[in-house]
Amino acid sequence: MTKTAKRALSIVIIALFFGLWEGAARFEGTRSALLPPFSRVLANLYVLFRTRNLAVHIGVSLCRVSAGIALGALFGIPLGFLLGTARERWGICLGALWGILAQVNPFLLYHGLISFLGIGETVKVSILCWGCLWPVAFNTAGGVEAVDRTLLKAGRAFGGGKGFLFFTVILPASAPRICGGIRIAAGYALLMLTAAEILGARSGLGWLVLTEQVYFRMANLFSIVLISALLGVSLDACLGFIQKKIIPYELEGYINSSEN
Repeated sequence: MTKTAKRALSIVIIALFFGLWEGAARFEGTRSALLPPFSRVLANLYVLFRTRNLAVHIGVSLCRVSAGIALGALFGIPLGFLLGTARERWGICLGALWGILAQVNPFLLYHGLISFLGIGETVKVSILCWGCLWPVAFNTAGGVEAVDRTLLKAGRAFGGGKGFLFFTVILPASAPRICGGIRIAAGYALLMLTAAEILGARSGLGWLVLTEQVYFRMANLFSIVLISALLGVSLDACLGFIQKKIIPYELEGYINSSEN
């Protein structure tokens, strides 16, 4: 199937979904208070931008997400290289430890972090950073481990040192996996953002969701959910565009020849 056909099929499926939503909401007997029609949700976005400062809340949420992703990548990439290049025994020990830490729910740490960091932006960004750290670290480690050992041997044969091998072989070969980890982390950050803002915030999409839920304004609630979904799609598309510009190659289907 061509790319054009895939895009057309995707548009048809999305249109069908929203059409079913509209029809189900307007169907006789459906409680429109609980499920407002999609057309009403779409029209309500203008009201939210005009009366609820939706643009400000979107900006605040995007700043928090961006900070969480950036810090997660800042700590996750070096950690991934450490895991990927560690010797076998150390790799097993570190991998087991990081595997346990990665399963810790960041929101279980929320109240403990409040005791140290207080209620503010720092604790929210810290939670997002914790959630973004592990996908980046594990994808980086996987990319490093997948580097063809034959290339490393060839680099050493030509007199290349550790720094030369890192920047000319290891980093370029693992870059696609690193970018993939960052894109996964961005999805996690958006999922965790709403919960983080609900737990303690006075701005952002999560806080706005909680406010509209308290007053049972379902049309507003669905409008904010729609905005959150569009932000997720837009953020992933932007990261994918950046990846294609800075890494114009793919290593999918790449086989480590040293294992043959």
